[in-house]
Amino acid sequence: MRLILYELDLNQMLQFYLKEDEAIWKTRPLPQHLIEGAVFNVCWLKKLRLAIMEILLSDVTFGTSLYLKEISELADDSVAEKGVGCFNISE
Repeated sequence: MRLILYELDLNQMLQFYLKEDEAIWKTRPLPQHLIEGAVFNVCWLKKLRLAIMEILLSDVTFGTSLYLKEISELADDSVAEKGVGCFNISE
């Protein structure tokens, strides 16, 4: 029974602090300490995005490099035999 009462108290506290937090963030202009905190919390996201994109695209980049290297070493008349050509997407 104590555990249930404890959980209810936590839920009530959580709801209270969520409402209080929302009210603080709706205050305009934001206090300087909140601006600095928000900047500190997101300043690393740009580097994270670049790292994730690099990881996700590494196989594509590797495959593209191999393909372009092979095609660039072909003689001009051999390129058509490999099925390489330009496609007009707008058609």
